[in-house]
Amino acid sequence: LALEALEITEKAHGKDHPYYGAALNNLALLYSYLGEYNKALPLALEALENTEKAHGKDHPDYGIRLHNLAFIYSDLGEYNKALPLALEANKNIIEQLEKVFKFRSEKEKKSFLNTISHNLEFLQSFEYLTQNQFSELTEINLNNQLMLKGLLLNSSKDVFEKLGSLRDRAIDEIIFKLRINKEILNNQNTLNSKKKNINLDSLSKYINTQEVKLVRLYANKFGEDATLTKDWREIQKQLKTGDLAVEFSHFFVANNNNTIGWTDTTLYVAYLIKKDWEVPKIIYLFEKKQLEKLVKNKTPNTLYNGTGDSLFNLIWQPLEEHLDGVETIYYATDGLLHQLSLAAVSRKFGFNLGQQYELVQLSSTAELIIPTKRIRANHFILIGGVDYDYNTSNKVEYEGMPFSLLNIESLKRSAKTHSRGENWAYLPGTKREVELIENLSKNLKEVTLLDDNLASEESLKKLSGNSPDLLHIATHGFFFEDVKQSKKILKRAASPYKITADPMLRSGLLLAGGNYAWLNGGNPFEKEDGIFTSLEISNMDLRNTKLAVLSACETGLGDIEGSEGVYGLYRAFKMAGVKKIIMSLWKIPDNETTEFMELFYTNWLGGQEINEAFRNTQRKMMIIYKNEPNKWAGFVLIN
Repeated sequence: LALEALEITEKAHGKDHPYYGAALNNLALLYSYLGEYNKALPLALEALENTEKAHGKDHPDYGIRLHNLAFIYSDLGEYNKALPLALEANKNIIEQLEKVFKFRSEKEKKSFLNTISHNLEFLQSFEYLTQNQFSELTEINLNNQLMLKGLLLNSSKDVFEKLGSLRDRAIDEIIFKLRINKEILNNQNTLNSKKKNINLDSLSKYINTQEVKLVRLYANKFGEDATLTKDWREIQKQLKTGDLAVEFSHFFVANNNNTIGWTDTTLYVAYLIKKDWEVPKIIYLFEKKQLEKLVKNKTPNTLYNGTGDSLFNLIWQPLEEHLDGVETIYYATDGLLHQLSLAAVSRKFGFNLGQQYELVQLSSTAELIIPTKRIRANHFILIGGVDYDYNTSNKVEYEGMPFSLLNIESLKRSAKTHSRGENWAYLPGTKREVELIENLSKNLKEVTLLDDNLASEESLKKLSGNSPDLLHIATHGFFFEDVKQSKKILKRAASPYKITADPMLRSGLLLAGGNYAWLNGGNPFEKEDGIFTSLEISNMDLRNTKLAVLSACETGLGDIEGSEGVYGLYRAFKMAGVKKIIMSLWKIPDNETTEFMELFYTNWLGGQEINEAFRNTQRKMMIIYKNEPNKWAGFVLIN
């Protein structure tokens, strides 16, 4: 069929047409999948030549042809021929990324990233398969990862933040209208089809057009500063003697030596940077399936106490030869590592890493390039002691469009425990927690406590554009696994929040009155129903907030999507513009959460810097609950 398609294309368009080059490329790939490289190679070479003549070397199709030809040479074991093609393809992809991120909407950017992700992973796989014989690849691959980590998140956030900082009335109006229409679209998508009263296609197109307008305005006004590329040496300049930067990454491994395509192996690696090194180092760690097997069905106490050296040996032991003299470690996790508490990892009967080193977790080690200032907070808003119940007596149905709908009757839960996230029972510890923080912060200029019915979704949304220095939210958090990973969910009528493909709708916080919507599928008496999804949070403007403390269960969880990391509450608050976030990886008991927070605020308000205050809190909790990491290690601070 591919041979016939090539013949038809030649007759219809001739050999100089780009369609003919595409047909050549398809046939070359098919032969390479069959292992018939003697037939694949000349076709791939001809396809590359055709594309260069038709489009030039700057076209994305030329980059794809380069990549495919490099793949064939790699499969043949001709690495010296594959390398220059792979490097040229890498350069082409980065050029395409620069263009796409200057002139396309968020949806289009995400689509392009999904298209080219394997091409960039190929260089990492190539370095691994060639046993690091091409030394320049470590620097190139590290720079690629620094560029890709959170690229979509940071790009979208920068557009809103930097354009908003101009105080341009016309631009502010575009941003305001865009946020309003995103809110309408988000809410409309959660309604039953009978209630939909807006042309969603038309609204989506409008939003896409406005996003493109903002992206182009950003490129015009900040174009010189908007380059996507990163250089590891800029990170190195920020390091001191005794510092180490660790950028974790993972990639698919391509087959080798006349075998076909990709393997089913995902490999985790660590890139290391020190102040006095001429080049970074790459350390190969473990396969994804090894970590999956190790953590499967483990409680935090079992995982961090009962497995001996297993977790340590898998993640940390390979790095140890480079840790002499190291005191401070800046690190950025990736993939499944987002779900682990590195501070709690230890040798059997040994110290935790959090006791041995000053650990600083970053979304990417490239964050070190950005100058930081000591955070001084004067305005606190504290949310806790939330009343989740709702009294419908004397209420009149709200005539406007409800902002979310949660048909979750099947998930009713009894109020038996006080572990945050297990049910929507009242949490007495949260009231004590925020009152303690209020007392500790009494010398600040402005401290506002929102509890009971005041801790509403509407109150939080009013903060958009006028957010406090610190936002502390002590409540229930939720995250539902992707339905693709749980077939049982598809067998019953579940909430749209549980079966939706969007992870930003499968995670959120419960606020005042939320039980009514949680149990009845919505709240027709209120505009806001008390179920504050990540999608809604991401549409807010919280640029003034230096620190958000999400004192709720599993606020650090979400779907993990490639180099973009975790899609959930963390991403939502980052999208909204929050600088630092404290969140949790699992359900932490109510009393110990209050204890942790009291220690942290005592340290911070006592004069310690945020990272120092958090680290000292962890270390004290480690001592108090030596064999119970479930009571402290779940909290993480991401800068």
